[in-house]
Amino acid sequence: MPRQSLGKGLDELLKPISTTEAETSTTTPPDYTKFSPKELPIERLQPNPDQPRAQFHEDSLRELANTIEQVGVVQPILVRPIDSENYQIVAGERRWRAAALCKLATVPAVIRPLDDDKVLLVALIENLQREDLNIVDEAEAYFRLHDEFGLTHGEIGAALGKARSSVTNLIRLRGLPPRVRTHLRNADIEIGHAKLLLGLTPDLQILATRQIVKRQLSVRQAENFIKKLKGETPVSKEKTPDPNVTSLQNELSEKLGAPTSIRMFGKSKKKGEVAIRFTSLDELDGILDHLRRQ
Repeated sequence: MPRQSLGKGLDELLKPISTTEAETSTTTPPDYTKFSPKELPIERLQPNPDQPRAQFHEDSLRELANTIEQVGVVQPILVRPIDSENYQIVAGERRWRAAALCKLATVPAVIRPLDDDKVLLVALIENLQREDLNIVDEAEAYFRLHDEFGLTHGEIGAALGKARSSVTNLIRLRGLPPRVRTHLRNADIEIGHAKLLLGLTPDLQILATRQIVKRQLSVRQAENFIKKLKGETPVSKEKTPDPNVTSLQNELSEKLGAPTSIRMFGKSKKKGEVAIRFTSLDELDGILDHLRRQ
């Protein structure tokens, strides 16, 4: 059941809570210094168990850690209080992990008493704005915005600057078996492969994925392989005409005064047939008369 509207997105959710909102709360929240960043001990911050981002690549974290060692944590992370001393990370877990690699004692954080729905919504949007977000996690985030917050694919696309069709196509990837999605998450297969697999049954999706990974098939090669699995004729590449055959074909056309084509066949390509095109019986009679005079 839809829980709330996306509204104006991440910026709307990150703006300071008004005095009225604070006063109408069932409990009086701490001051939090008007939600300005505070330095919080790293060990008092806990990741969000519902974090939509499932993977944090070590190489990427190390690159961020190197940057933090030089300039510090430029953008504060967003947290909410768990108790009087501990906080849950709402947005910025990657920065928190990188800061821990640097062995920093504290990180700058904005503290806000967000409810569970807003925490999830902020986490989804914040992760979707990351350029390096894994495509499987991106698809899952789109689905959750649609399923849990009642947003249409068009609304999701408009809020994030994506085409509606892109959102729809990514959500469809959730229909792939878990082991296939794992290969996609690990970049063993590309999104082009995944789109081809959607037309197969789950058993064939797993079989085809195994062969694509094992044989390192390109998307085009995978398309032909999948067509064979489905019993269809694979798409063949258009062959470059033999220039010698083309020359003979043109010569025949000029001598006969009619369009002529030559088709070679057989393994040796030494056999073939000549086709003369005509549009009426009168035109055929003219071609035959021309041949008799030769």
